[in-house]
Amino acid sequence: MGLLLSGTFADLPAPKTEWEEMAPAPVPRLDGASIQINELFYVFSGYRNLDHVHSHVDVYNFTNNKWEESFATPKQMANSHLGMATDGRYIYVVSGKQGPQCQTPPVAETFVLDTRAINWQSFHHCQNQGALILWLT
Repeated sequence: MGLLLSGTFADLPAPKTEWEEMAPAPVPRLDGASIQINELFYVFSGYRNLDHVHSHVDVYNFTNNKWEESFATPKQMANSHLGMATDGRYIYVVSGKQGPQCQTPPVAETFVLDTRAINWQSFHHCQNQGALILWLT
C-alpha cells in the first residue's frame, strides 16, 4: 500500500531557496544547539558519536565564511538537548543532558555566555527540572 499524503498544502507554491556551501565544520556534530547573533553563528556541544560528546562552542562568521573561534563550555553544562535564547549579546543556555547516550538525569544548571567578553556565568539554578521560559525584552 502506498503512502497517502494530505493535499492540504498542495496548491501552495514552494519557496525557491538558493543554498550556499559553507566552510566545513571543525568537528562532526549531532544534537548540538546553535544560535545566531548578527554575522556570528554559535554552535554548542553535541555528540561526535554515541560514545563521545563535545564540550565546546565553535563560532562561524558568515561575513568571511570562516570558523573563527572555539572555546570550552563550563564543565557542569549539559552536552546535548540544550535550550537557548539570546538578547543580542548574551546567550542563555538552559537544561539538557550531560555525557554520552543520555544516561544521566537532566541538568538543572543554567548558564549565560557574554559573547563580547567570551565569559561564562552561572544563571539562576532551576528549582525543578521542568521547562523554563525566558522572556527577553
